[in-house]
Amino acid sequence: MPDGSESATTDLVNLADDFWDGFLRAKPAFATVIGDRRFDDRLEDRSPQAMQSELRRLDSVGAAATAIDPDRLGATERITRQMLIDEATGQATALRTGLHEWTV
Repeated sequence: MPDGSESATTDLVNLADDFWDGFLRAKPAFATVIGDRRFDDRLEDRSPQAMQSELRRLDSVGAAATAIDPDRLGATERITRQMLIDEATGQATALRTGLHEWTV
C-alpha cells in the first residue's frame, strides 16, 4: 500500500460504514428485509424535507469519497472508493428525477 495510506483507508472505511447506515436509515423496510432490526418501528419518510435531507447526505458522501486521494489507497480500496462515488451520485441523480413523487 502507498505511504500515508492508513488514514486514507480509515477515512474510506468510516465513510462506507456511514453510507451504509444512512442507506438503511433512509430505507427501513429494506433494512428489515435483510435482517437489520434497528429500524423495524419505521417506514420510509417520503416528505419533501426528508428527500432534501437524503440528497444532502448523498451529495456529501459523493464529495467525501471524491476527496479521498486514490493514490493513497490499495487496489481494493480504490474500487470501494469508486463504488461509493458511483452509488451516492447515482442515488442522488435518481432522487432528483422526482420519481418518488409519483409513487403512492
